[in-house]
Amino acid sequence: MSVTTEQQIENYTFYHGFVPKEELPHLLQKVGDFLIRIALRTQNNSSLVLSLRTHRENTDQSIRHVLIHYRRGDGGSSQWLIHENQIYASLNELCSDRGVQQVMPRDQSKTMGHETPEGGRKPYIPNHLTGFKVTIHVIKTSILLQGIGRQPWEVHNDSVTVEKIVERFSGGFVSEGRISVDGASRAVIVKGVDVPVSNSGIIETKEEIRAIANAARILSEFEHTNVLKAYGVAMLREPVLFITETFANASTLYLTLRKRRGDIPDMEKLENMCLACARAIEYIHSKNCIHRCIAARSVLYTEEKLAKLCEFGLARTGDAYILKKSLRVPLKWTAPESLAACLYTTKSDVFSFSILLFEVFTEGKEPYKGMSSAEVKRMVACGSRMDKPKRCPEEIYALMKSCWEQNPDDRCTMTDAVTRIERFLRSISPSGNRAKSKNKRKMRAEERDVHRSNSEQE
Repeated sequence: MSVTTEQQIENYTFYHGFVPKEELPHLLQKVGDFLIRIALRTQNNSSLVLSLRTHRENTDQSIRHVLIHYRRGDGGSSQWLIHENQIYASLNELCSDRGVQQVMPRDQSKTMGHETPEGGRKPYIPNHLTGFKVTIHVIKTSILLQGIGRQPWEVHNDSVTVEKIVERFSGGFVSEGRISVDGASRAVIVKGVDVPVSNSGIIETKEEIRAIANAARILSEFEHTNVLKAYGVAMLREPVLFITETFANASTLYLTLRKRRGDIPDMEKLENMCLACARAIEYIHSKNCIHRCIAARSVLYTEEKLAKLCEFGLARTGDAYILKKSLRVPLKWTAPESLAACLYTTKSDVFSFSILLFEVFTEGKEPYKGMSSAEVKRMVACGSRMDKPKRCPEEIYALMKSCWEQNPDDRCTMTDAVTRIERFLRSISPSGNRAKSKNKRKMRAEERDVHRSNSEQE
């Protein structure tokens, strides 16, 4: 069926378009909460799906999904149905008939169960809700109590204008654009994800949409100079659009380091790159967020020498996250406990930050250069680490070693890292004493040595 058959579908506040299944636990928090979305399927089509929470616990079975079918009736009339013997003229009629307009107060919805003699909770329907129609016959709690509206980070496609395409990639594009925010038009960068018309690329598309929806939700809570600002994701129709702030002539920190190799002052590396990134990571950790992809390629660096932490597609909120399925990870940036047990915490971000410091002071050189993945994995597991980059001050290398301690509990926090970089910057500031001047002369001497080494290599 075509998911655009009913032209007014986007007017339903509980319609969320291509919102991925992984976002549903954040949206459907109470038993009876529901929404309608588009599910990308591998049968060469997309389907309209009713997703509803039937149990309070967050398990694989807590949220159920029911296909909504559409067909043309006699005389060309619209017919929407979940069950063959229950036909409705519109989605709104379908949902309303199942009890949505009789919204149960939020505090009552917490008690969708009662204690059993054996312990635990048994789901049931309170007496005042017995007239509600069950959506899934075998699940008594599959009733529609409250349609959940779109969140602030889910923006309407009509509020976004795609202008000049600046880059095309497999399955999408990056463009300049504009977004309407509180009646004002703002220049933005838009990343568009095309929905494939065949099975080819469907898995990659689903993963890309999952990543940008995750990033949009998490970034909507952040406001920091060194963290990329996101305006949200527009996914009511294709292409799915991820909207962020824009900067003139910005590039990733990784590309900046390589492009300007041999021409980046050490003070810029320390203050604009290392300290700025440390502050960004410290900030997101204070918001209970684990980034999981800290690297120079995950930092935007502007023409004004402003670093912006980005790439939040893998980020998670919480004290810890255990990867439940095998996925490719950036091995050379990954902490030993993440490699061994798929465990991610803020301390695994701290480990990755040490590799980012290495990238900065080698000006974009590959960590563990010349080593295979297996060799790197053995080296990290055994507690061995890389040597100090020639251009790296001793104080910063000491910080790197503190960040990549084998035991996560022994690693410094990002607040410690910020403090240590700030202290070192003060020690080499122009207002310092002779010892500070000595440090600066030492840094300049190391810089000349590296320039000489780079020239010889070239």
